[in-house]
Amino acid sequence: MVVVVSSRPLYPSSGSTEPDLRKELGNTLDGHYPEVAKARQALLRKMRLDANGKLTKCGCVDSVTKEPDKDFFCPICHGEGYLWDETYIKVYKVLLKSDVGNVYREVMKAPGLQNSSMSVFFCKSLVDITQKDRIIELSLDAEGEVSTPFKRRALHKIVAAVDYRADNGRLEYWKLDCYEEKRKFLNGV
Repeated sequence: MVVVVSSRPLYPSSGSTEPDLRKELGNTLDGHYPEVAKARQALLRKMRLDANGKLTKCGCVDSVTKEPDKDFFCPICHGEGYLWDETYIKVYKVLLKSDVGNVYREVMKAPGLQNSSMSVFFCKSLVDITQKDRIIELSLDAEGEVSTPFKRRALHKIVAAVDYRADNGRLEYWKLDCYEEKRKFLNGV
């Protein structure tokens, strides 16, 4: 009697057959032959939280109005009103469009409504992002590198930070729905 042992799996369709989304986004952002890198450098403005999970106020916040001084530049918070830390991240930006043009979100600003264009940023799962954080676009040179001297170009408030997870619950990547907020002192005085 001869026993034949096969190297083929008995049930070839069992197991995980879904793509590794974390790897796919990494290949898109960083480039993987034959693709070119599509990411751009940005800053993640990670807001500091106190022990209760509330934003840490800057010293420039007025005790009566509870707002930062909008007329004078604060070198600590840049008019944000709260303390933060900035780190470099790689993002892929998509400007939302519809049949009638750009998608807008109406934002209540003094003295009324203002239309702000919506953008979506995709980034890797390596950083923890919340709705309280900000995405800062940087000025780039002709080659797509961060220009020297360093200059912030736009500040985006996060409306929704969606954590995309695989079936097993692993965080694969972030999708950040944002709108641009105009700031007087984005780069200092």
